[in-house]
Amino acid sequence: MSKSCVTSKGMNTTNTHGNGERFAEFTLAEGCPLCGGTVTIRATQAGANSYCPTCHWLSRPQMRVRGNGLEVAFPTHAAA
Repeated sequence: MSKSCVTSKGMNTTNTHGNGERFAEFTLAEGCPLCGGTVTIRATQAGANSYCPTCHWLSRPQMRVRGNGLEVAFPTHAAA
């Protein structure tokens, strides 16, 4: 398994669904590991989902707080 990693700082975009569930949604410019396009990420308590509107890539990134920033990793799994 290899990982492509993007780190960004200064994001504070917490929102709330109508049902009270909290989520954070943000974009990472040049964050797509496939095409280099902008990636939109939505994180909830259940996990994170990402989408690149340029190449239509969907993923379940792993996220970790690092200092005053957020590390987003896109694990790659392959089966032969």
